Amino acid sequence: MGQKVGAGECWDLADQALRAAGAASSTTTGPDDDYVWGDKVIPAGALPGDVVQFRDYVATVRTTTDITFDDGSSSSGWTEEQIERPHHTAVVESTGRAGLVVLEQNVDPGGKKVQRHTIAITPGTTTTSTPQTVKADDGKMKAAKVTITVTVTISGKIWVYRPKAK
Repeated sequence: MGQKVGAGECWDLADQALRAAGAASSTTTGPDDDYVWGDKVIPAGALPGDVVQFRDYVATVRTTTDITFDDGSSSSGWTEEQIERPHHTAVVESTGRAGLVVLEQNVDPGGKKVQRHTIAITPGTTTTSTPQTVKADDGKMKAAKVTITVTVTISGKIWVYRPKAK
């Protein structure tokens, strides 16, 4: 983590990780190729050590928070984050509820050093509601129901490959 692998390109990280594990590297190496890293698997079946190849991938994650106080007053807000990987390679570290946790380099922020990010692979909407004590606009703590809705949209392509032994 935080170190540059090879020349700092995304391909270098996957290539060196596979070689160190005794696995075969990509069978394609052109600068604009959709690299093939082994046997294709469905993204939901990804395992640690698998390699992810992206093409024009954009995930938009919109989080809306609605607060309804017991007295009937309410407030609402939202945030939106876009994750873009136009032509990119990453290595799966683990899988989680929010998507694949990947190790990657040559991506912002952080540039050409190895970083950990979560990549959404499944579009959809989830909503959770919980009773909480929340600070109201008048500065007082009040009982409320907090509803959080997360909507994920995905465009572009994502392939997951299971590496092969040399």
